[in-house]
Amino acid sequence: MPEKKSSSDNKPQWRHIGDQVRIPITALCNQRCAFCHFTSIEDDWDFNPEIIKKNLKTITTERLRLLTFTGGEPTLVPALPDYIKIARSIGIPDIEIETNGLMLSYREY
Repeated sequence: MPEKKSSSDNKPQWRHIGDQVRIPITALCNQRCAFCHFTSIEDDWDFNPEIIKKNLKTITTERLRLLTFTGGEPTLVPALPDYIKIARSIGIPDIEIETNGLMLSYREY
């Protein structure tokens, strides 16, 4: 799994906890919630969609039950459906999107 190195490496941290993996996919957000820890994230982190797709394909699923896409706001990422398709194709049983839900209120979304 990719790990956050020094802040100069511009890599977000994938957190692997037991049978779960949390993957931040963006620093963008359409809210500024007072309780959100994400306001402290480094704006220069590299969320390159091609690198995220490549890394998703390397996940070992034998003991993985849950994958959560986080952010910022994951629904602002155009590649989110692709990430979900990859996760499904490698056999991850449960996929979550940690979202504020605002984009879901727009018919165009």
